[in-house]
Amino acid sequence: MKVLYSIAQVLFAGQIGGRDVLFPRGDPTSESEAALTLNGTPRIQGHGVSLVSSNGVTPVTFLPGIQGFITIWDSSEQLVVYSDTDTAGTFWSPEISANDSVEFANYWQFGTNSSILVGGPCLIRNATITGSTLALRGDLNDSV
Repeated sequence: MKVLYSIAQVLFAGQIGGRDVLFPRGDPTSESEAALTLNGTPRIQGHGVSLVSSNGVTPVTFLPGIQGFITIWDSSEQLVVYSDTDTAGTFWSPEISANDSVEFANYWQFGTNSSILVGGPCLIRNATITGSTLALRGDLNDSV
């Protein structure tokens, strides 16, 4: 996926599970926009957005009033999700270490290029995958 421009702030851009993933966020009282190259047949196309494709480029307008987390585009190749700023503050993208014995193993680009997106209550500090088990470590809030 190419992002030609984005007025919305980008919380996450990368690959997860072999798919390009983009997670922009914005103020629910304002309109924002991004120009993307979207591929694949969408299983889901979001509501509260305007998608008009021209010459392979799709300007996506995030209309005012979007509250919470919504899926904009979900195909076998790409996933684009969007949320208001408060909801985006509950998401984390911990890096999955390729090798814990390597210096900077938990830093994007130096030790790993693998990550996940986790919607959680407070803070995800660490994530590891062993076989098919995902282990998360973080802080929980008593009210959750």
